[in-house]
Amino acid sequence: MADSSTLDDFLKGVSRSCLKAKCSDEHLIMIAKWLKHWKNFSADLGLTEAEEEEIEAGGGDLNRKKLDMLRKWKSKYVAEANYLKLAEVFHVHGSNDLVDKLCDLIPSVEDDGKSLPYKVVGGTERLATSHQMSYCKQKTKH
Repeated sequence: MADSSTLDDFLKGVSRSCLKAKCSDEHLIMIAKWLKHWKNFSADLGLTEAEEEEIEAGGGDLNRKKLDMLRKWKSKYVAEANYLKLAEVFHVHGSNDLVDKLCDLIPSVEDDGKSLPYKVVGGTERLATSHQMSYCKQKTKH
């Protein structure tokens, strides 16, 4: 049965300013590991066939290609390479599990636009304090 949830259902409680934060390279590494096939997402992120061929020709294993695709997207669309765009693309592809993971990863963003620090808790990256986390999200699991 198809999930009829809208993207806003998944993003409920996540600050729009946090969604529009630029994706860090550390997060792109994590996100690349979540993807099964990079070509499923590359066109919707705005990459051309020539750019896909360049990534393919660059060598490396599948994980490297997924990361190269995300890095190419980030460098090509500097201002638009944010968590919201990734959430939109994941949702369009029906990868709502990835939208949920992404919402858990979204950093708090201070007024100056800088990401707040993360620490690893129980094998999972989390914001350094619960106060910082509550700034961006009061999200409940679906």
